[in-house]
Amino acid sequence: MKKINVTAKSINVGGSIFLYSTNSIAENFRYPSVFKAVFVNGSLPQLCEGDKDYFIAKEGDVITVETREQKKQVGYILTNKQVASEKIPLRVPLDQHAEDEDGNLDFKAPLNGIRGLYDIEEEAIPGEFFELIIERQVIASSDGVPVVLKPIAALLPTDSYGWTKEEKIASATSVHSYYYASIVQPRIGAVEGVVLPKVLRSEVPCSLSSVQVYGIVRKYIKENINGKYARITSDYDFCFTVQKVVPLNKPYTFQSSFNSGTKRRPRYAMIDVKEKLYTVFEMTNDKDNYKGYTPIGGISAESERDLNKQIDDYCSELIEAINAPLVECKHCGGYGFHIEKLPLINKQ
Repeated sequence: MKKINVTAKSINVGGSIFLYSTNSIAENFRYPSVFKAVFVNGSLPQLCEGDKDYFIAKEGDVITVETREQKKQVGYILTNKQVASEKIPLRVPLDQHAEDEDGNLDFKAPLNGIRGLYDIEEEAIPGEFFELIIERQVIASSDGVPVVLKPIAALLPTDSYGWTKEEKIASATSVHSYYYASIVQPRIGAVEGVVLPKVLRSEVPCSLSSVQVYGIVRKYIKENINGKYARITSDYDFCFTVQKVVPLNKPYTFQSSFNSGTKRRPRYAMIDVKEKLYTVFEMTNDKDNYKGYTPIGGISAESERDLNKQIDDYCSELIEAINAPLVECKHCGGYGFHIEKLPLINKQ
């Protein structure tokens, strides 16, 4: 196996363990597009979940790469093979290539003037394996921060948000698995965003604004609310309300006029009342600050991992309270709940 010297961007994640950038290795080839795959000790490596460009390897591991099959032009071949003759050969060697007086592609005499009858003929050159002798360009160190890795074999086609179907199913209870990732990305400092590799950005302080938290909580409630126990009665970009549904112990009926206050002949209808609605959750955001609603706060955290946990915990506790079943009153036998407005997150 051929050995080649390459330079590669790397991140020290502890002792002799490094993350290597696949793209920076590919740039060592004349045409990076020929780069096909990388192997560590003969097996597919683990990729970093935060940035799939990086793979892990220890000092002393044998790192090899495979190049793609390439095409090489070997000559020209007749487009219509049936017209081949002594004056129009089936194949023309590559060294017969020439240009006419106007700079157009042609063949040398005596084949000049028939170039338009031919296509380029190519042969396949199999891909090769190379063992890499890597000169590391260490661009960052995680200082012992754990890096989440994922086997390359588990990387499946993703949706427009970068999540695989299997990831969504496995993380169905996590807000971050869909709601969070599909709506926003947390803010990090401008300098850190430029200097830090993407793989380490999840370890720096970050935050979600009131508007971002509003969007996450609104979407999560809408997709997880149990209509048997609660109902969304206001759903706008600037305000949101959830009310608890409480069946009446003694339903009643009343008469209502559809055209009262007009000169038309009165029309009446009997309306059955079987339930009451009580507001248990309402919010707006600090940008719109809609009158009569309470702005939900933003969230700040020391890392994206902590930020995810905070929003996960809040949404999980909130929807559990909203979907809580009704309880039977020991005094009257009716069903209901303790009237208590659910709190808004406020950790900015």
